[in-house]
Amino acid sequence: MEERDKDKLIESLLDANSTLNEELSRLRRSNQILRKVNQAIRSANESMRTQIESAQATDDVFRKWCEGEFDPPKEEYADKTRISEAVLFGESGSDKDLGNL
Repeated sequence: MEERDKDKLIESLLDANSTLNEELSRLRRSNQILRKVNQAIRSANESMRTQIESAQATDDVFRKWCEGEFDPPKEEYADKTRISEAVLFGESGSDKDLGNL
């Protein structure tokens, strides 16, 4: 092989090496960006899971409330209603009479 051909070959190899190094740098930057995006997505996903769990808990409490689970027992509620009605409508003469309801 001639000296001239060797020089061209070396120059071509150096150019290819430079191009590969530039591509490697771009790939490393892209990889770094993708890692940050992936981390942000994971964080957002965890936040959404937490919000969903909170919404489910709120829905469960609301459903129980609608079903009357938090209502006082019927007997206790009836007594309080009778006392309230007696006070509102003047059915008792004094506070002493409220105990007889």
